[in-house]
Amino acid sequence: MIIFDDKKNRYILYAGLLVFFLLHLYRLNAPPNGYHQWRESDTAAITLNYFQEDANFFQPRCNQRGSGEGITGSELPVYNYSGAMLYFVFGPHHFVPRLLTTAGGMLAILFFFLAVRRLSGEDVAAWSSVTLAFSPLFFFYSYKIMPDVWMLLFLMMSLYLFVRHTQEGGWGVLGVSAAALILSACIKPLGLSLCLPMLLLLYRERDSRTKAGLTMFGFVIVTFGLTLLWYLYARHLNELHGSPAFYMGHLLEIFYRPLGEIWFYKKLFLQWPFELWIGWTLLPAFVYGCYRSVRHQATRFYLVWIVAAYIAFVPVSHHSGSHDYYTLIIVAPLAVLSGFGLKLLFERTGWRKYLAVALAVIAPVGACVRVAPRFGLQDKYDAIRSTVDQVIERDELVMVEESTMAIRLYQLNRHGWPVRGDVTLDGVRGMIDEGADWLVLDRPLGEYDPQLAGAVDPRANRIGPLFAYRITESD
Repeated sequence: MIIFDDKKNRYILYAGLLVFFLLHLYRLNAPPNGYHQWRESDTAAITLNYFQEDANFFQPRCNQRGSGEGITGSELPVYNYSGAMLYFVFGPHHFVPRLLTTAGGMLAILFFFLAVRRLSGEDVAAWSSVTLAFSPLFFFYSYKIMPDVWMLLFLMMSLYLFVRHTQEGGWGVLGVSAAALILSACIKPLGLSLCLPMLLLLYRERDSRTKAGLTMFGFVIVTFGLTLLWYLYARHLNELHGSPAFYMGHLLEIFYRPLGEIWFYKKLFLQWPFELWIGWTLLPAFVYGCYRSVRHQATRFYLVWIVAAYIAFVPVSHHSGSHDYYTLIIVAPLAVLSGFGLKLLFERTGWRKYLAVALAVIAPVGACVRVAPRFGLQDKYDAIRSTVDQVIERDELVMVEESTMAIRLYQLNRHGWPVRGDVTLDGVRGMIDEGADWLVLDRPLGEYDPQLAGAVDPRANRIGPLFAYRITESD
């Protein structure tokens, strides 16, 4: 239970959380759809495979496995596994992982509030919780079947406990903070950038800089070391089982390439900060908060946090410049500056106070308007899932035409190979040799390579909008 110094702040926090939750009930049971549908499908497939195949936490399984077992290296699958355990209770319904995501978002807001209250006061924390909740980027990914909001949840938990340690002491609290940061980093390593502003906190709160430096050195060694061990284990799984699905793989080695491209800087400095991280509706509060924060030394922590996040975007530039969910680590410190601006406006009389209220009220509307185009249709999913069992047996292997690696295989709830690009006999022959049983296409067979007719039964089996052909060449 949170005890408030001012009832007003209780209403601000809980009203923001309530609106946040109610808005996320929209299409709660929808399957993966819209923007980053491939990433949702990949996550949902691992969750479903825990439920359908093997509940061994340390052996997550993907669908794009060919004829293998599908065991793959991945980020720490704590989100996927939690969803799978709830599937055993409620059944494999999409409202389960979506509620987990939304609950993670709400808990992230609460831990964020608790951390900011200790650092900057309860008023700033309450208003900042609203600006975080309705950051368009955070708002959108708190709906998706993806683990990234849980990354931010563990990051905010770690920050709150670390602040408690700097103010009250206690090695147990510091240890739990380290554990939370490890959980966060094993989902997305960018959260380790928080160590830089954490070091500033230690220097500011501790009398001895030597002791602060040694404490932070041990904290960094433990968190970085255990995070690295998880990703080494994930790579080992890939090498052992031949899985291609290792997140943040070879692109790390060529991180410098986007740094010479203008689009990288356009997104990270001009487009995403105002459209996604802050939101146009909250921009006046952010600008005012930045202007007034110049005289407040307490805001230095958040500025260092922002700088640390930008530094973290560099070694993963291919991902942070093209996949916006990698940048979630920066929405929290920016939200504090916006919340600081709202707080100061609200404390003024006249039009400034009304402006603060108006900005807080329209922030949810602005977030909804910004992310609305990112939602997609689900009719193809329903049509495919409801008819696939009538055509393809559960253990039969499928080659399916798709532009990504995960969407159609998840819709079919089958294992096998994605066929990307032109579908030709030469392109799929190796898959046939490995034991593929079906070829599933978007269009009738006659619109593809004529040589395919000699490898499949030309009679089409309809699976929703798809055309399925049984392989005959190996018979």
